[in-house]
Amino acid sequence: MKIAVIGAGPAGLTIAHQLTNKNIKVDIYETAPEVGGFAKSIELWGRKIEIGPHFFNVSKIRSVEKLVMGILKDKFSIYKRQTFILTNNKIFSYPPSPFNIIKQLSILGTVKVIWGFIKQSFITKQPDGTAETFIKIYLGDYLYAFFFESFCKKLWGLAGNQVSDVFAKSLISFNQGYSPHKIILNKLSNFRNGAYDETYIHPNGGLSALWNAMKVETELQGGRFFLSADIASINCSLTEPDKIEQLVLADGSFETYDYVISTIPIDRFLKYLKANTQNESANLQSTIKYRNDRLLYLKVSYEAPVAAQCFYIYSKEISITRVTNFDAFEEFAQSEFSILLIEFWCDKNDEVWNAPLNALLEITAKELDKTNLFKNLKILDVKEKKVENAFQIPDLNFIKNRNTLFEKLSAYDNLYVTGRNAAVNFNYGMENAIMDGITLAGDLSKMVQKNSKMEMI
Repeated sequence: MKIAVIGAGPAGLTIAHQLTNKNIKVDIYETAPEVGGFAKSIELWGRKIEIGPHFFNVSKIRSVEKLVMGILKDKFSIYKRQTFILTNNKIFSYPPSPFNIIKQLSILGTVKVIWGFIKQSFITKQPDGTAETFIKIYLGDYLYAFFFESFCKKLWGLAGNQVSDVFAKSLISFNQGYSPHKIILNKLSNFRNGAYDETYIHPNGGLSALWNAMKVETELQGGRFFLSADIASINCSLTEPDKIEQLVLADGSFETYDYVISTIPIDRFLKYLKANTQNESANLQSTIKYRNDRLLYLKVSYEAPVAAQCFYIYSKEISITRVTNFDAFEEFAQSEFSILLIEFWCDKNDEVWNAPLNALLEITAKELDKTNLFKNLKILDVKEKKVENAFQIPDLNFIKNRNTLFEKLSAYDNLYVTGRNAAVNFNYGMENAIMDGITLAGDLSKMVQKNSKMEMI
């Protein structure tokens, strides 16, 4: 039994680690020269930081905590998450709690929130599949206008009535089986009982220290890594067109597999699959739309910042989508300079995507000044990264297009697709990716054991 895992991010690494621990042969293919995917660490100006604002809550899922703690062996620090929303010149906790909203709003604003709740309780309005209607039904018109209206436009480039309610449900945890009202009651109860003992960890040396340690253990268990892999195509069996058999590299070399697991963005995987002409499904095309992310890493100095690791900028007057302050992670608190990550979620025809770096830096300085988050901010240096197709856009056809695509992919008997791009969860974090990896590896291990027993009979 031999399995190929495409992608060495958190999900792919976990799958390979768990399978090789069961003595199953696994090859891992990664186009980058290192493991970790979009959750890896990078080095800038002599300091290690994360490539993005990643918060790793290991206490959320018991099996994830057990695996991660076993690999890190106490080589990590624990910190308190401090994430906020900036909107209408006010700062709210993220996600906002009822007490926080009441505290920050004016008396008139609080009255409007309460009236919004009361009004939506008496007015019968049916869900229509849009984020706008969903939020208005459960949270009222005022909270929709105050928090969600500009945020939908900022994130996705779409109005709230053009965004699927699957996004709204993820945002307020409705997809976990709770009603919004129950979620609010739970928050109130947790606040009274002090039940907020979430454990956020940061591995010593950055998140890549975890991924590299997982890679080493996987290799010791027999796993093989092909980094900087240039995949040319994924081919089906000539005798069984619904079974993927070969993974072919650009140099012409190939390997044969019993199962193939993809954890990479679905569009990238389909490019490999399209190269195979033996199957009528080979010309699969994704109709899922994506948002780009342009990231500016700023070496800065400042005075008296607002204490937080991350700010989501909901304000429509500010073009920045998110600000991450790496100094707010305890490890960097005494550094001589600070590093900020500024993100612009955008489309390919937007000004912030196409602007030259110097021009965008001028825009960024002006936009940061509007936030009032950093006093006497001075930009000393800048590095940038442009990520195309970074986030799936939850437009009104998102679920339909996704289900159609995955139904066609299910025709391949030995193909499994998992990870962030396979999830319908817009709060998908590293702990979710690791959990998906543990679950899939467990299912495959049982299947392999069952097949082995049948072959022995």
